[in-house]
Amino acid sequence: MQRRPITIPLTADESRSAGAVLPAPDMPFNQMMTFPTQLSLRTTHQGIRLFSEPVREIEKLHVKKYQWQNLKIKGKAFQLPQPVNDELLHIKAEFEIQLARRFGIRVHGYTVKYDLKDNLLNGEFVSPVDHKIYLEILLDRNSIEIFANHGRFYLAEAYNSVDQPKHIELFSRNGVTLLKNLEIYPLKSIWNQK
Repeated sequence: MQRRPITIPLTADESRSAGAVLPAPDMPFNQMMTFPTQLSLRTTHQGIRLFSEPVREIEKLHVKKYQWQNLKIKGKAFQLPQPVNDELLHIKAEFEIQLARRFGIRVHGYTVKYDLKDNLLNGEFVSPVDHKIYLEILLDRNSIEIFANHGRFYLAEAYNSVDQPKHIELFSRNGVTLLKNLEIYPLKSIWNQK
């Protein structure tokens, strides 16, 4: 068995720490654990950096697979060829940068956007790799986690998706963006269903 460093980040009520507020009304807790992530050190053109990616065991929670390739995204609300309205999701997307100034994906009301002018992903600097942005998104009932460029960038946020419409759409502004590959996996719960 290969040993690997795994972490389960914790977010908490920001009145008690620097973490995110957990939107869980009428619940006796104010913290949450995120999905487990595997840590690795990799050499980049900026030196050695820490990367964080979802553990491969998350694939055991996949229920089914939706996949599309080479979609040309244009406009404010590009609809998928087949609707995906499952609650819990694991999404993998590979965008090839072309002429658009901004592109992204909306998942159950949450917008993940990349601004090409300043290389910002939801306000954080993320450089393209070989003219591509690779996103991996984990959506749970009370959180969303975003991994960019195979773990080079990681963001976990408290987000209540329960009351949001179950809808996914893509967008590309001021030009076309090529979505090279999109895989969406609905997830089953880890809790025993009785």
